[in-house]
Amino acid sequence: MASQSASTTQGAGSSSAPTVVQILPNNRNLQIFKDFNLCLMSDDTKKAQCIHCFHFFSKDSSSTSKNHISHPHCEALKRVSESGQSSMSQDGSIFVYNPDVLHEQFAGLVIQRGLPFNHFDDEQTTRVFQKHLQPKYNHVSRTTLKHNAIKLWVAAKQAIINGFSNLNTNVNLTTDVWSALHGLPDSYICVAAHWIEPGTWQMMKRVIAFEDFPVPYTGSALAKTLRNVFVNFKLENKIMSITLDNASNNTSAIGKLRLKYEPPMEGRFYHSRCVAHIINLCVQDGLAVKEINKIKESFKTMLKDVFKSGGKNQQRYSRICKQAGKPCLSPHWDVPTRWNSTYHMFLSGLKQRSTLMYFHDLLASKNRCHQFSAENWVIIEGLTQLLEVFNNATKILSGVYYPTSPLVLQQIVFMTTKLTYDGVTDLSVFERCSATKAKKWFDDSLEGFYNIYYVKYGNLTTESTSGGSSSKASGGGNQMTRLLNQLQEHRKKKARNDPSLSSEYERYVNSDFVTLLDNSVFGTFDLLGFWKAKELMYPVLSRMAMDKISVQATLVASESACSTSGRVLSIQRTRLTQTSLEMCMCLKDHLDAQERKQHKSGFENPIDFEEEILDAEMQQNEVIPLSKEEIALDVASSEGTMFGSGSRGEEVDYDMTNYGYDDYE
Repeated sequence: MASQSASTTQGAGSSSAPTVVQILPNNRNLQIFKDFNLCLMSDDTKKAQCIHCFHFFSKDSSSTSKNHISHPHCEALKRVSESGQSSMSQDGSIFVYNPDVLHEQFAGLVIQRGLPFNHFDDEQTTRVFQKHLQPKYNHVSRTTLKHNAIKLWVAAKQAIINGFSNLNTNVNLTTDVWSALHGLPDSYICVAAHWIEPGTWQMMKRVIAFEDFPVPYTGSALAKTLRNVFVNFKLENKIMSITLDNASNNTSAIGKLRLKYEPPMEGRFYHSRCVAHIINLCVQDGLAVKEINKIKESFKTMLKDVFKSGGKNQQRYSRICKQAGKPCLSPHWDVPTRWNSTYHMFLSGLKQRSTLMYFHDLLASKNRCHQFSAENWVIIEGLTQLLEVFNNATKILSGVYYPTSPLVLQQIVFMTTKLTYDGVTDLSVFERCSATKAKKWFDDSLEGFYNIYYVKYGNLTTESTSGGSSSKASGGGNQMTRLLNQLQEHRKKKARNDPSLSSEYERYVNSDFVTLLDNSVFGTFDLLGFWKAKELMYPVLSRMAMDKISVQATLVASESACSTSGRVLSIQRTRLTQTSLEMCMCLKDHLDAQERKQHKSGFENPIDFEEEILDAEMQQNEVIPLSKEEIALDVASSEGTMFGSGSRGEEVDYDMTNYGYDDYE
C-alpha cells in the first residue's frame, strides 16, 4: 500500500519519474529515520521517503531528513498534531499548530500590551515553549515580529480606507498634538475618526494617523497635515465636524479647511470645541479666586506635611490608619492640565478626613506645621460637592461607544442648576435675549440641515409606522427626574402632533416624545436605539442624525492615544522610528476596536502620575529630623503599644476623640 501511494505521488509530476519497487528493512538510526521508509526505486537507486508527505530524499542525507521533520518543513506535519499531544481545541475542534498564525498573534500581543519587539527573541523563552507548550515552536526574532506587525497594520489600514470608501455616511474627527517625553525634540499629531455604522447603529472609532508634527504649530501646518489625512483615507468630502481645543492655530486651520472644502451651512458645525477643555478652564478660573485659592493651597500644604517624602510622618500616619481601621490613601495632587485633579485631591482627603485631622493636629501641637482649622474642612467639603457636577460632566462627555455631543446641553443644565440657589435661575433681560437668539439659531440650523439632507435622501420611502425607543433600565437620579419634569412641563405648552402635517421635519418637531417617557427610561435613554427604531419613520432625519450625533464633545479619544504614546515611546524605546510609532499606535487602537475595548487601558503597568508628582513636590521640602521622643514613639508603635495596653498588653479600642497628644506620645 505504501509503495502504491508513493508511486502515485512521485509520478504525478512526470511520467518518466522513478517509482517505488520495494520498501526495504531499515536498521538505521531510528531517532532520525523513524519517519522515513527506505525504498528501492525502479531505477535501482535507494531513497528515503517521508511517511507523512511522501517526499523523497537521499538515503545518506541524515541532516536534511532530520530538519525536514524537526523544524518542520513537512507540510503534512504542520497540519496534524504530534503524537502524545491532545489534538482537541477548547471548542472541541481539531487543533492545528500553525506557526504563521502564532507569529501574527505574537505581533498583536506585543502591540496591544506595549511590549518591545524583542519580547520573544530569547533563548530561554524558546526552550520553555518547546519543552512545555509546543515542541515544533521555533525562535521568533524581533525582525520577524516587527515585520508581522507592519503587515497587520498595512492590511488594517487598507481595510479602513476601503470601509470609508463604501461608507454611506459622514465621519467626524478629533485631533490633538502631543510633545514627546524624555527630552526628545519631536512632537506628534493624533487624528481619530468617529462614525456610526449604518445598519447596526454602533458608534465606531479608529485612530487613523499619528504623524510627526514639528514646530512651529501654525494653522497652515495643521491644515496641511489634516488635508493629507483626508486624501490618504478618502475622506475629503465626508467630514462633518472636527473637534479641537481652543488654541488660536486650531481656529486658523479650520478656517483654511472650511475655505477649501466648503462644508454645508457655511461650516457652522465644522469646528467643534472640546467641552472638557472649556469646563476645565471655567473650573480653574473659579478656583483662582483669592479666597478659594488660599484654602486650596493651605490644603495642599497640609497634605505635604503628612505625606512628607523621605521622612517618618507618612509611615506613622499609615500605622495610625491601620490601627484605626481607616483608609490610608495616597494623595492626589491638582495639576492645571489634568482635568478634575483638584476635585480628586479634595475627595481623597475627605475620605480620610478624621485621621488626617487627628494626625495633623498632633504635628501642629509640636510646632511641626501650621494649624489647619476645622472650618477649612467644611469649606473643602462644600467645594468638593460643587466640583462633583463638573467631574461627572467631564466623565460622561468622554465616552467612546455612545454619543457624547447630544449630552452637552443636559450637562450644562446640571452644572448651571448646581450653581444656582435651589435650582431656580433668575435670568436677566440680556440672558433671556441671548437664550432666544440661541434657540432661533438652533432652529434655523436644524431646518437648514434637513433641507440639505432632503435633497440627497428625499427619495427614500417614508412610512408612518412608529418604533420603540430604548430598553428600560434602572437609574435616573434627582437631576434626571428634575430635567424630565421640566421638559414635560414645557411640552404641555406646545401643540400636539398634527397628523395632517406632511413634511417629515414638521412631523418630527411637532411630535411628543417626552410625555411618554418615565424616569427609568429617561435616565438611561438609548439615543442610538431610538433612531434605529425610527429609521423607517424618519428616513431623512435618521441619516442626518447618523452624521450629527457622532460628533465628539471632547478630545478624549485623541488625548488618550497621546497618553498611550508616552508609554510606547518610552525611555527604553527612544530610537523608535516615526513609521514604527504610528504603526504601534494605530494598530493597537484597531486591535482594541475589534474587541470593543478602546475605552480601557491595555497596558499592564499604568503610570502612577500621583506618585511621580508627589515625589517632585516633596523634593522641594527639607526632611525634618526626628526627635528622640518621635524615635521612641516609632519603637512603641512598632511593638503595638502606641494606644496603650491592658493588663496583658492587648491593644485597646481606638477612638481619636478620647486621645490627646499626651496619650499619643
